[in-house]
Amino acid sequence: MNESRLDPGAREFFPSQIFYPYPPPPLPVSLPPASPTASRTLLLSMVPTTASESTVRRELEVFGDVRAVQMERRRDGLVTVHFYDVRDAQAALAAIQEQHMQQQFRLGRHYDAVLNNSVPLMPPLPPPQAARGLINGRVVWAQFTVPVTSGLPDGNNQGTLVVFNVDSGVSASSLKQIFESFGPVRELRETPNKRNQRFVEFYDVRNAANAMAAMSGQEIYGRNVMIEYSRRGGAAAGQSKKPWKLNSMYNTSNNAAAISSSSSSTHRRNCASDGSKSWSSGSYEECSSKKTTSNSKNSSRKPWKGGGGGPGKEHDARFLINEDAIVESNCRDPRTTVMIKNIPNKYSQKLLLNMLDNHCIHCNEQITGGEDQPLSSYDFVYLPIDFINKCNVGYGFVNMTSPEATLRLYKAFHHQNWEVFNSRKICQVTYARLQGLEALREHFKNSKFPGDTEEYMPVVFSPPRDGRTLTDPLPIIAPSEN
Repeated sequence: MNESRLDPGAREFFPSQIFYPYPPPPLPVSLPPASPTASRTLLLSMVPTTASESTVRRELEVFGDVRAVQMERRRDGLVTVHFYDVRDAQAALAAIQEQHMQQQFRLGRHYDAVLNNSVPLMPPLPPPQAARGLINGRVVWAQFTVPVTSGLPDGNNQGTLVVFNVDSGVSASSLKQIFESFGPVRELRETPNKRNQRFVEFYDVRNAANAMAAMSGQEIYGRNVMIEYSRRGGAAAGQSKKPWKLNSMYNTSNNAAAISSSSSSTHRRNCASDGSKSWSSGSYEECSSKKTTSNSKNSSRKPWKGGGGGPGKEHDARFLINEDAIVESNCRDPRTTVMIKNIPNKYSQKLLLNMLDNHCIHCNEQITGGEDQPLSSYDFVYLPIDFINKCNVGYGFVNMTSPEATLRLYKAFHHQNWEVFNSRKICQVTYARLQGLEALREHFKNSKFPGDTEEYMPVVFSPPRDGRTLTDPLPIIAPSEN
């Protein structure tokens, strides 16, 4: 063959399509920019997709208590880990990056040897299985990231408090000494144009929560101060989306209507005493429902005349939860049964119990031994179900064991976004019409439900359930024979 006739620039040497015998490798995942300062939140990349949340938590709790683990992007090898203490996050970051650098050094030595033909081509040895800073025995990468409060318990608490109405003559050292009684203070800052406002940052967010609960409204050098969590981005960061209004209507049984207060929409907030908003969500989700007919077993009965308000009665003052009425001893509201509205329709009783368990655990962790406060627990749950499509009808009922626990639940969920099923519903919490465990038992004891699935029935818990004590649900009524 005459090589002089070959044209290296010929079109045949540059095919428009290349066919691979195997699927092409996945594109690298783009990472958000790292936080310029140390934070309590780490973004882990290159995490094995087989790593579970419990595994990630276990591997990182050697550095300190882990506040939350978010696994939404595990398929991309990304996991977000929140620590309570910024020092623990710094220690974890240093160990993870050290393991990464050691692995890069091992890889470099190996490929140098391969290029010099001193060793056969073979994969490098894996890092030691028991080393700190590995996830599932694998090297990962970590960077500080700006925390996203959605899905994070007490998300607006990032360790920094804003103290208002401070006497301008109070020195930084004096103020620091006062707040250090709750835990080590990382930094105390002043606002140049607001001499009566100070920022106090704790290393540990739990110390910040205790300080705010104890000091807000108290007197410091002759002036009563008010305290709030500092929010990134100022007031605009705290603005929530407008509630997305549902257009669909649901058939509901009169068992649920009897204890409801009204129909409306749903949200989530966490158990901090400030009631600050958190937990955003994505796009709208709705259960793919079949049309329910008016002659179905449960919908053939006449509506309960005293059941909650209909359209236009969403803000009935009788059922709105008044924080002052619970807190003030001379005007105490004893009600404990609440209606949680705008629950995503795919939510099951199991998911609802898990949500309540986590809520109780996080709230009870913030109650110190010296406080005369009842712990959060609950003894009744009912999530009404549409038996045609097996979806919940958008609301449920919970009985807490004290008015204080009821207030914490209200602050945790009222006017907050749901974090599951990409729902855009906004949670709303109000008092139910029927109040107390005994009244609920009496109401449901003779009720009949189609089918025999316990998760569709009202259940009680004895002893009350609080996330640590996982009492099994006991249906109040017996299933119908059909």
